[in-house]
Amino acid sequence: KGDAARALFYICATYNTVSGNTWKLPPNSAVNNIIQNQAILKQWSNDDPPSSWEIARNDFIDSLQHNRNPFIDHPEYVCFIDFANMAYIPNPSTPCYNDVAAICPTPTQQSVDSITNTSAKINWTIVTDANNYTVQYKLSTSATWTTASSTVNANSFVITGLTPNSNYKFQVLSNCTIGQSSSPTSNNAFTTTNVGIQELTSASVSITPNPSNGNFKVITNIKTGTTLNVSIIDIAGRTCFTENKNISSSSFDVNTNGLKAGVYTLRLSNKNGVANHKIVIE
Repeated sequence: KGDAARALFYICATYNTVSGNTWKLPPNSAVNNIIQNQAILKQWSNDDPPSSWEIARNDFIDSLQHNRNPFIDHPEYVCFIDFANMAYIPNPSTPCYNDVAAICPTPTQQSVDSITNTSAKINWTIVTDANNYTVQYKLSTSATWTTASSTVNANSFVITGLTPNSNYKFQVLSNCTIGQSSSPTSNNAFTTTNVGIQELTSASVSITPNPSNGNFKVITNIKTGTTLNVSIIDIAGRTCFTENKNISSSSFDVNTNGLKAGVYTLRLSNKNGVANHKIVIE
C-alpha cells in the first residue's frame, strides 16, 4: 500500500499542470467509484515505509531515465504537501495524515415517500460532518442528473415539477468542509403516479406488503384532496376497524391496531366507488 501511495504522490508532484493536466488528489475525488483520499494514502505511506526492494527499484529507474521518486528517498516529504491543491504545508503534524479531513460520508438509508404525479419526498440520515446536502434526480432513461437543491440543511427534501407516470432515480450527496461524498452505490428509484382519477375501483388500488404483521401501505392514484373511508371486515362480515383518510399523496399507511391473525377484506370507499382487497394478517 505504501508503494502505491508514493507512486500516486510522485505522479501528482511530477505531472500536475503539465500540458494543462490536473494530477492533484482532492480529498474526496471519485475515479471509477474508487475514493482516492490523501489522508488514507498518507497513512499507507506512513504505515508501509520504503522497503529494500522499493529503494532498489527507484535506483534502477534512476539509472535508466535519470529521475527519482523523492517520496521514496524522503518519505517525510508527503507531509509537506497538500495534494488537494498541491500547496506547501509548513508545519505538518506527526502523523501527518491526521491533518487531512476524512472522507465525506455518503448519507445512508436514502428513501422516498409521499409520491404524487409531480412530486416526491426524498429522505436520508443525517451525516455528522456534513454542512449541507445536494439532492439530484433524473429520469431513468437519462444520463444527466438534475440538481434539485444543493443547500439542504435537513434530512428530507421534496422534489417538484416531475412528469406523471415516470420512473426516476435519485441520489443525495453530503457536502463537508472539504469535499463531497461520492454517488451512492445503490440505484434509488421511484415512479410518479398517474395524473389521478376520481373513480374508485379495485384496479386503482394496491396494497403492500400482503401478508403483513398488520401494518399495510395502500397505494392509489386517486386524486389528492379527496377523502376515503377505510374499513377492515372479517370473514363473518363484521367491521373490525374503520377510519377516514385524507388523500395527500399516492400512498398512506393503515395500522390494523392489533387485529388477530387471519384473512380480512380491506374496503376503501367514497362517493365515487368502492374497492375491496383481501388482506392477510400473520
